[in-house]
Amino acid sequence: MHLPTSSRFYACGLLAFAALSSALHADSLTWDSSGLNPNAPVDGAGAWDTTTALWSNGSVDSIWDNAGNNTAVFGSSNGAAGTVTVGTITAGGITFNPATSGSYLLSGGTLTLGGSTPTITTNANAEIASVIAGTTGLTKAGSGVLTLSGTNTFTGGLKLNAGTVSFLVAGNLSSGAVTFGSGSLRFAGTSGYSAVSRSWVVGTSGATFDLATSDKGYVAYSGTMSFTGSGARTITLSGTSSSSGTSGVSFVIGDGTGGPTSLVKNGTASWNLTGANTYTGSTTVNAGILFLNGDDRISSASTVYIASGAAIRLVGNQTFGNLQDGTGGGGLLARAYSGASIATIQSGRFSGRIYEVSDTGRTVNVTKTTSGVLRLSGTNNTYSGGTTISGGTLLINNASGIGLGVNNVTVTNATLGGNGYSALGSTAAGVTAASHTIGTGGVIAPGDSETNGGIGTLTLNGGSSTGAILDMQAGSSFSFDLGAGDANDTLRFYSYAGATDFLRDSGGIVLNFSGALAGTYDLFRFYSNAGTTLTDAGFTEATSNFTLGSGLTGYNATWDYSTLGVISLTLTAVPEPSAAVLFGLGGLCAMVLWRRARYRASVRG
Repeated sequence: MHLPTSSRFYACGLLAFAALSSALHADSLTWDSSGLNPNAPVDGAGAWDTTTALWSNGSVDSIWDNAGNNTAVFGSSNGAAGTVTVGTITAGGITFNPATSGSYLLSGGTLTLGGSTPTITTNANAEIASVIAGTTGLTKAGSGVLTLSGTNTFTGGLKLNAGTVSFLVAGNLSSGAVTFGSGSLRFAGTSGYSAVSRSWVVGTSGATFDLATSDKGYVAYSGTMSFTGSGARTITLSGTSSSSGTSGVSFVIGDGTGGPTSLVKNGTASWNLTGANTYTGSTTVNAGILFLNGDDRISSASTVYIASGAAIRLVGNQTFGNLQDGTGGGGLLARAYSGASIATIQSGRFSGRIYEVSDTGRTVNVTKTTSGVLRLSGTNNTYSGGTTISGGTLLINNASGIGLGVNNVTVTNATLGGNGYSALGSTAAGVTAASHTIGTGGVIAPGDSETNGGIGTLTLNGGSSTGAILDMQAGSSFSFDLGAGDANDTLRFYSYAGATDFLRDSGGIVLNFSGALAGTYDLFRFYSNAGTTLTDAGFTEATSNFTLGSGLTGYNATWDYSTLGVISLTLTAVPEPSAAVLFGLGGLCAMVLWRRARYRASVRG
């Protein structure tokens, strides 16, 4: 039948209105497994199809309408949840609420998500093993955990607005971008390696990558990370794992617009950083192990905190701009596998341990650079690659033990000081001849300005080494703070069998001072053991090569070698001229002037 033009327009308008009305009036329908209680839907197992009336609108149960763009609601706190077998279903969204017990599992079939922003809300934990299809993405809302275990095909990306999305293999996430609002992503695989390459989009609420793996399950995230919004944000790596593999991220973590990005490592699971990251916010390792797999996986602009019980393990070289204790004190910094790592630390305050995980085939070398101050107070720093101090000040403040590794310590154009103990040599590490070598511009300065007005005692222990404990080379010097009551900085030497090589000099030892007052100061003390028995160090007035430098103006200085194992310096003030002497000098000057005046007068006459 042929309709007039106006009639055709009217018919099309009715169809458009019907479609718009359907979209605007999409309903939330609640699962009633009994099909008999629309006023009080019953939780339980069943089949979700388009022929059985199991969906309540509050007054009547009806069949599911795939064209309705409705939201399916599971969970009425009225019975035990169960497995719902899915047919070929289209829905605008799904909401999971608590049942009396258990959680819902949707399995089988295909679940196509419709509408412009299809959302799955988990107010209770749930799992979807059905294939999820659709073209407008999936938005996760609600504080619960949504487990995706089907081989999903939806496009448009996954948006995590709240709670957690858990997955087992890469295909569970489909193939689109993953956008983090306030939610988290959890890998819960149990069998082998999963590679997940995506575009990762992070808002100002940050992103959390979580693990709950067992057996041999581990994941490697790759792709690119970008940021939306303006301000600071945090990337969190967390979770637990009993897997034999280590999960990791290889995409580059940088800063967003208008604020830095920070990284936090929580939980006992190990994580691997393999990207050349550039973020400038802090790095905080609160628990577990963070592997740095490659050189400089953390930017030197990031302050790094390692909490007590947590660890960073190096698989390359790393520059720490600022290394700090975390919660509960300092953690562990170690070389992970066979090979050598250089840990360059520019500044910081670290009481944890620096070491190699095994003595075999692994070394860590600690290098102090730039003008900052680094304070180390760990008592078991057994790293064997040596210590190089080429800038600023390194202070060891350990109360006992090994503060500065077991191999050679070299200082040039920098200062080594503190109130701690450096003990070189280790049979286990194969280090038998190690020394503290102070080169050009290098300074030994016992004490720490933060403690006791800067006056303190630095102890060098040579019990396990056959090298000279301290080798002062040309251009090096000591710096001692002096004070009232004969208080002063002291340098102690412990446990060296060959006494003549406690302290070796290669061209004159210069000593500079500050805070000088009259008194006697024990500057050097030499012990044959760990601090109870003084011993001859081989120094006398004739054999020592000490040169007094700055800081003693107004004092006469006298060396004292009379006490076994002690070298002291006595300062006495240079006396001021007396009043009588000054009067006599004044009279003498007056006589000279008078006689000169008479002479000139006689010459003129």
